[in-house]
Amino acid sequence: MDIKNGRLSRISAKFLNNNPNKHLNPFFWIEKFNKLGINYLHLVDLDAALNKKTKNFPLVKQIIKSSQLKIEISAGIKTRQDIEKYLELNPWQIILSSASVFNEKFIKNTLKQFKSNQITLSVDYNQGFAASRGNIKKSKIKISTLAEKLSQLDIKRYIFTDVSKDGKLSGANLKAAQKFKETVRSKVLISGGVKSNKEIQTIKNSSLDGCIIGKAIYENKIDLQKIL
Repeated sequence: MDIKNGRLSRISAKFLNNNPNKHLNPFFWIEKFNKLGINYLHLVDLDAALNKKTKNFPLVKQIIKSSQLKIEISAGIKTRQDIEKYLELNPWQIILSSASVFNEKFIKNTLKQFKSNQITLSVDYNQGFAASRGNIKKSKIKISTLAEKLSQLDIKRYIFTDVSKDGKLSGANLKAAQKFKETVRSKVLISGGVKSNKEIQTIKNSSLDGCIIGKAIYENKIDLQKIL
C-alpha cells in the first residue's frame, strides 16, 4: 500500500470513477484486507521516501495503531533517528531504504543497536546493478558484488525489487531475485511487477520467501481469495 498526500496511490481508473473518496481511503482497503484474512501489509510513505516529507506520519501512526495486520513500514528510512521514530509506532518490520545498501557502516551500526529480526533491507536492482528508489538509474556496483558484501552481515530479511519493472505489471524478475538469495542466504521477498495469480503460485514454488503485491490488487488483476 503506497500512500501519497494522505491518499492511496496507484489506484485504477475503474475505482477512481466509482466513489473515489472511498477507494483512495487507506482504511477502506485495510478493512477489506482484514475481511479477506490477510495478515501482512507492506506500507510505503511515498512522500517520506521520495521527498523526505513526513506529513503522512500521523496517518501512518493511525494505520499501525488501529490495524490488526502485521505492518512493515517503508519511508526512506536511512538514519538512526528515522529508525527510532518509526519503531516507536511498534510496526512488525522497519524497512531500511535501498539507499542504505551503499552505507555499510550504517547497516552494521543498525544491526548492533536494534533487533535484527525487526529490520528488513530493501535492495533495488536495475540491469545487473544495484540502484536506489530515489534514483532508479543503476549504480556502478554489480548486484553480485553487493550480495557478497551483504552475505557477511547478519541481515535476516530482504526485499528485492527490479525497479525497471516496478508498477508496470510486467512480471517480477524471479531469476535475479533467486540468484541474490543464493548468495545472501537469508529470507528474500520479491517485489516489482507481480501481475497474476499464476505468477504468485510460481513464486510460492520457488526458493523465495514471498512476494509483495501492489498495483495488481488495485488494477483488479489478482484474486486475493484464491491465493490465501
